[in-house]
Amino acid sequence: MNDTFCEQIVQRKTKPSDIAIKVLSIAVIVVLALSSVFFGFLMFFVAVIFGIIAVLLIFPRLKVEYEYSLLNHELNVDVIYNRAKRKHLISVDLKEVEVIAPRTSHQLDSYHDFVTKDYSMADASQTPYAVMCTISQQMNCILFNPDEDMVNRMASFLPRTLHRD
Repeated sequence: MNDTFCEQIVQRKTKPSDIAIKVLSIAVIVVLALSSVFFGFLMFFVAVIFGIIAVLLIFPRLKVEYEYSLLNHELNVDVIYNRAKRKHLISVDLKEVEVIAPRTSHQLDSYHDFVTKDYSMADASQTPYAVMCTISQQMNCILFNPDEDMVNRMASFLPRTLHRD
């Protein structure tokens, strides 16, 4: 058989909004803990509850990795939070996509009015690839960062759809 399987995990770069959320959460916890001096034990209890929520629910969601898996003509994208919790995001049949090209490619100039789903590592030094496909009668642009091996494997069965410029 000619089965193609390739997978890759990329870590999303920390965004400024992630740092702001962490700083704001810690500031709220400190303010609530200090206000317990004036308002009593109830505010300290609220600070402890908010601290537990921040550590267990907010902070782990800020460390994000994406896993791309290519099985024959199907691209699956999963998100992994804090290297512990996995969630399936999207599956795309690559036979039905219109074009796959780097985000800055002129092959994408004719596409307008689409929904962008960014599953890339958000690193300005690396240009993500864009997959233009229709999902539920809506044009979508899926951004991801495949390595050279994955691009070569996609090019082997999508020679007219995949552009490397």
